[in-house]
Amino acid sequence: MSNALQTHLRGVELLLEHETFHALPLVTIARAMAEVSASCSWLLRPATADARAARAYALIFRDIEKSISRSRGKTATTLAELREKLIEEVERAGGKIQRRNKDGKMFDDVHVVRVKRAHAKTGFNYSDRVAEEIPSVAPMYSAMSALVHGEPLAVSVSLDDPAIIARTIGFVVQQSTATWSQAIHAWVGVDAAPFINDQDVRALKLSIPKALRDQLEAERPRGTHGSS
Repeated sequence: MSNALQTHLRGVELLLEHETFHALPLVTIARAMAEVSASCSWLLRPATADARAARAYALIFRDIEKSISRSRGKTATTLAELREKLIEEVERAGGKIQRRNKDGKMFDDVHVVRVKRAHAKTGFNYSDRVAEEIPSVAPMYSAMSALVHGEPLAVSVSLDDPAIIARTIGFVVQQSTATWSQAIHAWVGVDAAPFINDQDVRALKLSIPKALRDQLEAERPRGTHGSS
């Protein structure tokens, strides 16, 4: 996940070096960064190794189930066999697997992974995960998704006022990187030092037209994390 985040950051850097501001691909990268960072934070946040292990297994099983659902024929069969082998390994190590049960009907796919007293579900929505792990970015996530999916109104707005998109990208990239950094540092038992230049944050804030800035300040809940 850290390698993925660093690769996305490099993509942002390359696009910003171009003489033309390409908003849409930058939004795609920023949105991906929020998802990767939120997943990394969710994975590492628990205080116990059992809980982190349960979450790690849940992520792996989710990936396998997604791959099975997108595959056909021999590939799907191979992936299903891989899932069963992983279930055996988890149970051999003392973990427990709960398959999906809907209306009394049992399915093959994994629903919950348990490691001692800890458990984790395989299913989640990225919008919920971002809201949970990076709440300051959550209000922007749906707007970024609309741009990524090419919704006409969102694309038109981005072309008419690219400054708004530029500020969104800057904020989302900063918040996502900070969340990832804090998760990694907490995991290894050290405090993360601030790495964002306060003067740059102030300059970004002052780039917002005063009327809009005053409106946002009035609407912003006091004490909101990362809301500058």
